[in-house]
Amino acid sequence: MLLWINSEAVLGCCWDVVVAVLLWQSRAVAIGSGAVVALSYFVIVNFVFDGNTPAAAMSVYHWHYGHLLNYNGLAQTITLVFPLLLLFHLWRIRKV
Repeated sequence: MLLWINSEAVLGCCWDVVVAVLLWQSRAVAIGSGAVVALSYFVIVNFVFDGNTPAAAMSVYHWHYGHLLNYNGLAQTITLVFPLLLLFHLWRIRKV
């Protein structure tokens, strides 16, 4: 039941607290910290952790005919695209 509590989830909760504190600052600090968080998220998820393969969660499923192939592909695509879209959004709103 508690397979979702792993190092990625705990790290995400810690980043949420840091970002919540930084959002009380000025707009420039909030945009800058958002960019730093997006870049660090991209680096940590794609280069630090073990290749985006949740081995512990996969042991729950016993049908090995590719039923999670599309879902895992979608999750990996979102993991790659999300920080880039966030950086683009922060770049667009920097002078609004």
